[in-house]
Amino acid sequence: MCFGLGFTCNRVGFFVLFLGMTIVVVRLLLREEAELRAAQGERYAAYCAAVPRLWYSLRARVRAAGNKPNWFEGFFAEVIIWGAGVSVVVLAITLSTQAFEHVL
Repeated sequence: MCFGLGFTCNRVGFFVLFLGMTIVVVRLLLREEAELRAAQGERYAAYCAAVPRLWYSLRARVRAAGNKPNWFEGFFAEVIIWGAGVSVVVLAITLSTQAFEHVL
């Protein structure tokens, strides 16, 4: 996120934004982890030991809970994000706020 938003700035702004956002996000991440560690205790510590902090894993690191996924709810939860992305693309192509609002 920090890297992508940096491309909206000039060279100096890129480094200022990238560095600033990285500091904010890492501080937020560490604060959330401390709160979760205090609330969950050893269970969260074991989870942190098994799961990478900032990078994804191609294989499962934690046993499945046995629940079946609800694909409809998962898809419906993401529709608004995809709709917002499509509306921004329409705005970039047409430069028309009216078209943007219709899609949004």
